[in-house]
Amino acid sequence: MKVLSNRKAEIKNINGQMSLFPSIEQKKFVSPTIFQYQIVIALPAEITERIEEIRRLLKTQVYLGANNMRFFPYIVINSFCVEKVLEKDIGLRFQQLFSDERPFTINLNSFNYFNLNQQAKTIYLGVNDGNVIETFYKKLAFVLKETPKKYVPHVAVTNEISESVFDLVFPSIKNILFEATFDCKHLLILERSMYNGIVSNFSVFKEVNLYDSAFLN
Repeated sequence: MKVLSNRKAEIKNINGQMSLFPSIEQKKFVSPTIFQYQIVIALPAEITERIEEIRRLLKTQVYLGANNMRFFPYIVINSFCVEKVLEKDIGLRFQQLFSDERPFTINLNSFNYFNLNQQAKTIYLGVNDGNVIETFYKKLAFVLKETPKKYVPHVAVTNEISESVFDLVFPSIKNILFEATFDCKHLLILERSMYNGIVSNFSVFKEVNLYDSAFLN
């Protein structure tokens, strides 16, 4: 009976999470304006600066393109697009979703890469033991009604770069000793608009505190 009781509580919790987000529906877009949201973990300023320094070093070796120099290094957990700006109460629902998650420690180390396609790669800084972040990804995929995909928590150092550029820069970056540890106490929800190919910069839509007592039962 105890197992059955726990299962009922689990189902109730899952249904409650789904009911938090009835208005977020990703679909085929017809509007020329699309709003993109990203749920991310921001890095402390000193770690961000160390990554920016590596980018500047790579820039001295090869042209990386404007996109690779201007995006902020975050740990992106999930993202979605909608046709209308989210109402502010959606931010509170995200807060409720993560209020029972406790702060945790993140360790960054070692550079790696993955293939975007046959002609492009992304270089990233790995997250050592990213189980908690993977749990966050699955929770978001569930409430956003997505099919979970393979997800590797990471910090992108470059976005899409060609094979030829990758071959020039990766040998010099893979042996850089980089290790950093910080405590994650909140998530950020970022927002930007995209209109006929014109993309605005991300701004903070909502800061989501982990283990927020105001939302705990």
